[in-house]
Amino acid sequence: MFGDTLDHIKDYEKAGPHYKLATELSLLDGDSADYALALVNEGTFYLSAGQYENAERLMLQGLGIMRKLKETWTQYNALLYLGKLYTRQGNYE
Repeated sequence: MFGDTLDHIKDYEKAGPHYKLATELSLLDGDSADYALALVNEGTFYLSAGQYENAERLMLQGLGIMRKLKETWTQYNALLYLGKLYTRQGNYE
């Protein structure tokens, strides 16, 4: 949540470590769905920061896990953010 606040005010230098830590912590409970969502959330941070390569890598990784788990709602979220990413890149295909 703190990382999200820093992201919102565009303090990317401070926000990044919080997103990364959230992703790392999501591994501790062993819930793959939480980890997949954390990957997508970290990807959205990189999207906001304009680091599109990192954003795409993390979002696709999270989406892959979500598809294996058949997590429909979270797949929707990941695809929505991937769409935003591709739009910002001018990739409309």
